[in-house]
Amino acid sequence: MFFHKKELIEKEVKIDEPNPRFAQLLLEQFGGATGELSAALQYWVQSFHTEDAGIRDMLQDIATL
Repeated sequence: MFFHKKELIEKEVKIDEPNPRFAQLLLEQFGGATGELSAALQYWVQSFHTEDAGIRDMLQDIATL
């Protein structure tokens, strides 16, 4: 059993100065082979292979957030 709470987390981010090294690391985490984009696509594809509507909804919410 699970409980799925649809609620966005919002936090303000303050940037003092540009940091190219951190930007490079962040880009790798987002778009790299094991990054967030790959994980989101895996959740999205997995959602099409489940018959339970609640689980499908949860997986698609995780993929799109």
